[in-house]
Amino acid sequence: MKQGWYKKVIYTGESGVLFERSFPDGLRITMEEQEDGILVIRECKNIPPENRYSKLFDQPPLPNGFTHVTGIWKDGYVIESSKTGSQYVWVPVGWLDDNGTLDDIHFDQKFGRRRYLGEHFSSAEYHETMTKELQEQVKSVRTYGGFYIARYDTSISKETGQLVSVKQAKPLINMNFEGAKQMAKMLEEGTEVTSHLCYGAEYDSVLEWLIKTKKKFCWEIVSDSTEWGNYLNAPTPNKLMPTGSEERFSACRLYDLSGNIDEWTQEQYSKQMYTIRGGNYKNNGSYSPVAKRHFLVPEIRFQTTGFRVALCIR
Repeated sequence: MKQGWYKKVIYTGESGVLFERSFPDGLRITMEEQEDGILVIRECKNIPPENRYSKLFDQPPLPNGFTHVTGIWKDGYVIESSKTGSQYVWVPVGWLDDNGTLDDIHFDQKFGRRRYLGEHFSSAEYHETMTKELQEQVKSVRTYGGFYIARYDTSISKETGQLVSVKQAKPLINMNFEGAKQMAKMLEEGTEVTSHLCYGAEYDSVLEWLIKTKKKFCWEIVSDSTEWGNYLNAPTPNKLMPTGSEERFSACRLYDLSGNIDEWTQEQYSKQMYTIRGGNYKNNGSYSPVAKRHFLVPEIRFQTTGFRVALCIR
């Protein structure tokens, strides 16, 4: 089966154009060859377009209340909240290949989850519900061409008691899924920018970005992340480390995506479990590479599990 997103369909013959139809907003069409020489063309109106992302992904938006700290769009454009000091990194989704999914069926999205390890995506296994929050994020990503993700795992400021994403802080750990989800909303609560617990679509878009920039090889993400994370088998103290403690734990100015602590995400497994990503300091980097999904019941708490947030720009 062949599929694509088209603005016009033209059927021609020796005598010229026999059929022509335009779709100003674009329409996904699938073409399937059946037996007896039959070609079936279907319109898929209920599936969102895959490539309708702003071409301004190389010009990251700077929301009110934030300042640009360092970097450029391709290798890690970092902004900082003037209110909390939290830092976030721009992920240029519009620059990525369209090999992700938002519906578990069509792998033709720039922003979406990837099956790096051949996982099964379905309502009975790994899936992600298109909540109102995720719908708003998809709209935002398409409008601006990308999104911001926390530069560091979430911690608590010793000075203010606020939840923050800053360097050299103890990661916030030992909370269940619902606790992580609610606390994630507290980092940024403005009218222009809000924060939320990372979705699988965001997590995998980040990994795809690291691969495309060639900051990390695919095998470092899929097979063994030991060299760029605080893992049990890595040359590290084998204990919980402060956020951003070593440069070798970074890629595109993002820190601790691999190792140190697992991170709750809003991706689900079956009906009652949620996915954690990244691995922790008690795992081997080959057992829990960044791309690997593990799942937990939402009520459980671990001293090795925390979370990272992403931003939605209204």
